Amino acid sequence: MKKKNKVWGRGPNIWLVFAIVSVLLIICVFIVDSRTNYSDRAALWKDVILGISCSVIASGIFAILQRAYTNDDHDELSAGLKDIEASLQESNKLYKQGVISIRPKSYFDSEQKFWKEIINNSGNRLDLVGHSLSKWFKPEYKDIFVKKIASMLNDKKTVNIVLSMDNLTPESMRIMLDKVKREYELRQQRKHAKVMSKLERTLFDFYVLLHEKVDNEYWNNLKIYIVDLISVTYLYIRTDTQCIMSPYTHNSSGQQDSLLIELQPGTRYAKLIDDDMADFIETMEPIDMEMQTVSGEMTDMRLKKVFSTENKYSGSNWDREITTKYVFEDSFGVYEVGYFEHYAQDEFKKSVIEMPVSFGCPSKCAYCASSNINMFYPLEINQMKTLFDYIYDKKELHKHTYVLLSITGMGDLRFNRYSVFRFVKMLKDYSNLHITFSSNFWDRDLLEQTIFLDRYVPIRYIQYTYVSDNPGLVKELIPIYNFSELPGLDEFLKFVSTSEKHFFRINYIVIGEKNDSSEDMERLTDKLKPVKDKITVRVSKLNETSATKLNNLKNTDKAKLDELKQKLVDNGIKAYVFCSDKNDNMNCGQLYCEER
Repeated sequence: MKKKNKVWGRGPNIWLVFAIVSVLLIICVFIVDSRTNYSDRAALWKDVILGISCSVIASGIFAILQRAYTNDDHDELSAGLKDIEASLQESNKLYKQGVISIRPKSYFDSEQKFWKEIINNSGNRLDLVGHSLSKWFKPEYKDIFVKKIASMLNDKKTVNIVLSMDNLTPESMRIMLDKVKREYELRQQRKHAKVMSKLERTLFDFYVLLHEKVDNEYWNNLKIYIVDLISVTYLYIRTDTQCIMSPYTHNSSGQQDSLLIELQPGTRYAKLIDDDMADFIETMEPIDMEMQTVSGEMTDMRLKKVFSTENKYSGSNWDREITTKYVFEDSFGVYEVGYFEHYAQDEFKKSVIEMPVSFGCPSKCAYCASSNINMFYPLEINQMKTLFDYIYDKKELHKHTYVLLSITGMGDLRFNRYSVFRFVKMLKDYSNLHITFSSNFWDRDLLEQTIFLDRYVPIRYIQYTYVSDNPGLVKELIPIYNFSELPGLDEFLKFVSTSEKHFFRINYIVIGEKNDSSEDMERLTDKLKPVKDKITVRVSKLNETSATKLNNLKNTDKAKLDELKQKLVDNGIKAYVFCSDKNDNMNCGQLYCEER
């Protein structure tokens, strides 16, 4: 039988201490009493004896009660401490092997901070394995997740993503990728979206991220692998400083209660998982996130007609324009490309290529020639590149020091942004090229995506086409507002007010008896005053076309345009009048609708 450890404070020892302390206290009492003027030793002894007797009796009663109602729990306490010590030793062994924590996954799902810190902690490495990873694109995480991945890819870091789908085949993969690409195109045209699975939604979000946030030369830094569902047996997250895994269960209802294990990177268990991940993706090829369904040169694009004229203009820094319009045709439609040479008192100033982005346009603006075209076909990337290359090479523009690419007149950027943005990124090696974009429907998202292109081709202007702040008149002149909720001038100016850029322009289309009153200009002036240092206004004469005649739109004389411009200038807003001496049907629009 094991001998119990002797505990000091029990038995004779405690009574000895008690006796010594008591005697010392009695001596102190008599010393104090002897120093008083009214010492009574007999009474004092009586009080001391009475106090001692009462204390002894109380102590005895307390000891009897303690023995009667309490047990000696020393053995139980000692055993408990030993169990804790053993548990700590086991935990220390796991920790030394690299296990930081093991908890139910649901414990972390209730705290956004945990998952957000995972994203923030990634800087040089990010590997994700899961069934769909749709959680990362939910509102509470999407902004920081997209920003982090875009930053890493643009910094030439690699991001590995492994996703899974049921019944994976080459055909099912192709159908899914085509659906994602088509979904993106529909969104650019503001058409109704299709129902998508979690995996398709994740691929769509990555597709948007690449096309709108990442330089296309770094797209290959995002490696997305699609594997069969049964191949993915665990969730895996690997960053610079964290390694997290969670085994998947066959029962989907038990996913939230599965264990989440956090490992210390570089340790034994973490290395096992890292090696497994490396072996897993070594045998697979990442999917092509460009998802191009059309490739190569346009074999059926042909030049149909060429028009040329010369005209005098009131412009910003030039007064004469030589215009050549090239009309091309293929099996999808007819496209007009304008080439302009600008002169100031016979001194050559610049060359301008005006590119179409579509055949027809869904906005049907009453003042635009393309409103007469009933169909709408957005140009593909290689169609635009073919048209651009023809003009650039034919006019030997590589010899010019300054060439302006204008995407302002034929089709609205908003309805074909995907192809336009990809096309512009292809022009990054044209060192003499600058670009102007225009839209009637700018919002923050479209503006941010467009400004991103400044790193490829320097932006001369981002232009908002303006007709009025009167909702009724806007719907009359731009019929698409009757069917869709699209952004207007206020949203454009709100962005301008917070931007550091100064290349914004308002193209004020002046229409007689519609928006050419002093009151119209005063309201516009009031809206522009807060951003007057960042914006320029072009007061534009209406271009007469068969469409403007059909819609009973009248022109305004130059004196009126000058008067409107002066109101802006008087309020400190940069402005100039833009109009031609004669109507030549060469300013904008698509000549196809003029000649049929």
